[in-house]
Amino acid sequence: MHRREKQLSFAQQLAKIGSWEWDPEADVVVASPELQERFNAPDGAITMDAWLEPVHPEDVESVRAMLDAAVKDGAPMDIRYRLQLTEGTLAYLHVRAERLGGGESEPLRIVGVSQDVTDQMLAENALRESEARYRILVEQAKDAIVSIDLEGRVTALNRAAEELAGGSRVEWIGRPIVDALTPESAQVALEQLAAVLGGADPDDYREYEVCRPDGRTATVEAQVRAVRAGGRVAGIVLVARDVTARKEAEARAEQEKRLASLGQLATSVAHEFNNVLMSIMPFAELMQRRLPDNPHVATATRHITDAVRRGREISQEILRFARPANPELAPLLISEWADAFRLKAEAILGPSFEVSVAIGDPEAAAAADRALLDQVATNITLNARDAMPRGGTFEIGVRAEEGRVLVDFTDSGCGIPPELLDRIFEPLYTTKHGGNGLGLPIAHQAAVQQNGSIRVHSVAGEGSTFTLSLPEVPSLPSSSAAVPPSLRRRVLIVEDDESVGEGLRILLADEGFDVELIGRGLEAVPAIEAFQPDLVLLDVNLPDVSGIEVYDRIRIRHDSLPVIFSTGHADARALAEVRDRKVPSIMKPYEIEELISLMSTVSR
Repeated sequence: MHRREKQLSFAQQLAKIGSWEWDPEADVVVASPELQERFNAPDGAITMDAWLEPVHPEDVESVRAMLDAAVKDGAPMDIRYRLQLTEGTLAYLHVRAERLGGGESEPLRIVGVSQDVTDQMLAENALRESEARYRILVEQAKDAIVSIDLEGRVTALNRAAEELAGGSRVEWIGRPIVDALTPESAQVALEQLAAVLGGADPDDYREYEVCRPDGRTATVEAQVRAVRAGGRVAGIVLVARDVTARKEAEARAEQEKRLASLGQLATSVAHEFNNVLMSIMPFAELMQRRLPDNPHVATATRHITDAVRRGREISQEILRFARPANPELAPLLISEWADAFRLKAEAILGPSFEVSVAIGDPEAAAAADRALLDQVATNITLNARDAMPRGGTFEIGVRAEEGRVLVDFTDSGCGIPPELLDRIFEPLYTTKHGGNGLGLPIAHQAAVQQNGSIRVHSVAGEGSTFTLSLPEVPSLPSSSAAVPPSLRRRVLIVEDDESVGEGLRILLADEGFDVELIGRGLEAVPAIEAFQPDLVLLDVNLPDVSGIEVYDRIRIRHDSLPVIFSTGHADARALAEVRDRKVPSIMKPYEIEELISLMSTVSR
């Protein structure tokens, strides 16, 4: 008995367990040595009130209720409660007790054991706090975090994963994770999951395409890691980051890099290319003038002129796209512009097309650059013509909506296949035979330059609608027409390319001008003083000194002498300097009628 009692005492000390017995009739609690000190019962016998004195005030009522139930009904007692220790700290007890006796032959007793579970409770509280912090961390994470079982089904996911895939977590629990991916990405994901479940080390982040509820796709970088328990794989955790914006930015940067390369190429080639075209143009016209009755010459010069014009159009499109001019935005009444452009659209499309204008808001005015607006509309009209090879209808609609002026260009053509819609504004991309892939990209760029945008709606076989959106303005400035000055007759040409200069000299002489030709910029001021011209046609790119510097020197001595810049140059800085000086300019190659028309607008 003594040995057994010793063993029991050691076991109780080790397990922090003490026993007690309460006689409700005598109201005496007898405690084992393990509990005597804690409950301030040095002689081992105290009243129940004294026994409950160390219990935390918030727990006393529930303890008393269970004791009363055990006494009255014989209900077993099983409760955890807190003790308030003298040093201000808390201890936790787990108490189990039962009623014994209570009949005529045996007095009623409540016999129980109390175990100190403070360490366990503190550990559980710490675990709960850790889990709460973990849940907050996971829920607030910007990355999508998904728990996956061995069958590839979702078992848990955070808020970021819900937002990325769409739908609530209730809808996703139990679904295969590959349901969120495109078919191509799903196949790659299955292979990666199988490899990780087979014990392979996780790969670096891989890219996947996630299907969004709105039909779009998002690009994510994801990595999977195995969760191990007992030395085996128990599941997988997937961490994914939405990199759609970054990929789009990289794509834009790559496109800008390509455009910059295109601009450099255009800068280096355009000047010489335009000069070559310009040297051809006047001599073709001279042949036609000298031999007007020769049908072979007429045919040849017509083809030469058409080829030069086509070359000029291509050169100008490349330059407009690679080195766009700064827009001059001003209030413009779009209904008046649409009525005016209708005539141009009819000329572009031809007699097989019916062109109409639908004005929803005649007072709608937008901040726009008229030249850029014409460029947008022209390129869209040309695209419509190609979409309707046998003719059709083309409508220009004007309306206002939420602070924007919307211009709709609707054709009855063949429409655009869905797989091509995302590429039609891509530079150099074309499906047309003989196309250069710059028309719609230039239109898009011109719209953006005016703080606008272009979107397209198209149904294959039913036509397309391009909608140009521009910022609306409330009022328009008054305008007044300028009266062209009288045409000056004496012209000094400063041109280093002999073939270009000589061709211009002969043609202007044929038109009745008195022309002087020089090939060096430093000769310009002395030639002006000797020749006394009414106008100077000045090349921007000269071999000895730039045309810009020549212009500045002319202004020092002859501040009112009209000057027109003639250039085939694509250098953005040079063109900006021309614009800054507000000097009329003409881009090579040009026809003599264009030059004479510009000369007629310049006054001394």
